Amino acid sequence: MAAAESIKGNHLGPESSPVTLLLIEDVSVTADIERSYFASVGFNVIAASSVVDSENHIIREWVDVVIVDAGFARRKGIDMIPILKKSSRNPDVKVIVTSVSGEIGLKKSATAAGASAFIVKPAPRPRYLKEIKKLSSQKARDTERVHQTLEVELSDGRDSLRAQTLDVSSEGIHLALDSKFSAPGIGVIMQMSFTVEGKPLRVQGQVVRHTPKGVGIRFVNMGTQAQRLLDKFLLRYSMEQQTSHFYL
Repeated sequence: MAAAESIKGNHLGPESSPVTLLLIEDVSVTADIERSYFASVGFNVIAASSVVDSENHIIREWVDVVIVDAGFARRKGIDMIPILKKSSRNPDVKVIVTSVSGEIGLKKSATAAGASAFIVKPAPRPRYLKEIKKLSSQKARDTERVHQTLEVELSDGRDSLRAQTLDVSSEGIHLALDSKFSAPGIGVIMQMSFTVEGKPLRVQGQVVRHTPKGVGIRFVNMGTQAQRLLDKFLLRYSMEQQTSHFYL
């Protein structure tokens, strides 16, 4: 297999990838849902449930963006901002404050404390993604990755092979390749076929990355019917569908 691009587990600086979020949330169910969603769109996610946990994480680990509710820890969310920014390994860490209240005074207090953005809840998840991408200046996925196993047949017009999905989204597919196979080169166009909901899909994709486990392929040519079928499949297994918590 061609040399894979490694994704660093421990962030050493701003050039590291992917974006690391520190989610400060003291309700465990909400924290689990938020963490799962943000991980599904490609972020490295750290969760903290107390003031002490939050400070320990931001001191030890590189954090790009912090998300904290204004009412966290008995309304200490805003008060924590200057402490977290001063303690952070990342001198340019950004903080997003959330609240069910859109009161102007609260927004001003958050901004004065050092917040870079203020989001009134409930808000659709794309709203969070937009802010995170803007503040981190790094690319993030716009769609959720669903971890389901599908058998995929691939061909570049000369050679063919079979592989299993590690995850799939409306943008593309991440395939696990056996070490005995050489990964298709970056930029190669692949013809792919797999079955979704008992129906065969034939799509075209372009290899965009090599990973430690296989290869990432972005869909470049998919018919309307195939797209609808895939979207229905993704919705069925998505975090949005499996929980009743649609907004952060």
